[in-house]
Amino acid sequence: MNSGDLILFTSRRAIGIPIPLLSFALAALLWSAHTVASTNLSEVQKSVEGWVAQQVQDDLVEQHLELVSFDLAVRLPPALSQVESCEDDLIFRFATDEVAWKQRSVTIECLNNSQRYRLRSELTLEVQVKVWVARFELPRNHLITQSDLEQRVLDAGQLRRGFVTDVDHIVGMETLRRVRSSNVFHPSELKSPSVAKRGDEITVYTRSGGLEVEVLATALDNGALGDEIRARNLSTGAVFKVELIGERLAIKE
Repeated sequence: MNSGDLILFTSRRAIGIPIPLLSFALAALLWSAHTVASTNLSEVQKSVEGWVAQQVQDDLVEQHLELVSFDLAVRLPPALSQVESCEDDLIFRFATDEVAWKQRSVTIECLNNSQRYRLRSELTLEVQVKVWVARFELPRNHLITQSDLEQRVLDAGQLRRGFVTDVDHIVGMETLRRVRSSNVFHPSELKSPSVAKRGDEITVYTRSGGLEVEVLATALDNGALGDEIRARNLSTGAVFKVELIGERLAIKE
């Protein structure tokens, strides 16, 4: 762990996160991320806020996203002031399995034997993050370079789930379809670059009688590294399947 890391001790676990990635608002809430057995509204409010902040941080770390700003407001259910203190720690749960920054409510549960209840608190949550987007419109089958990209600050809650967050998983890939300017990237829009295209002359390595033989063939399909495609032997016209191992290189088992 780097000396510039901040250790956050919470009810879930201790997590080290670089200070530049952590907004002061989120950091302040994380210090109060603990469960309570009380129904003192102030204590419950702080505990819910801290718990939500912890879930947001966990998801940001998992998604490799850099936090720019964090804004959270929790509205506790009025009925909470009318119930007795819970003998056990209150349990907090999100209503859906979406990432934390897309949540709009948290259920507060008491499960002890003398008193059981489940109440819902409402959330207003905005998380601004840095994401990689297309600097300008990219055509289909375009090989993406670093110059095609730029970082933008966007509201994470407005982004479709599953977008690519690691620039190394974008640069060097090809577009499967047109990507509009300022759009984030999704796996369904990217493919590994082709190392052979239909009509290319390729070199195929095969074994015959214990010897490695090199033959020339025509690729009958497009393919990326590791793909299996059809090829036609230039000398005999025979069609067979090969595995692509490099730029216009293949092997035949």
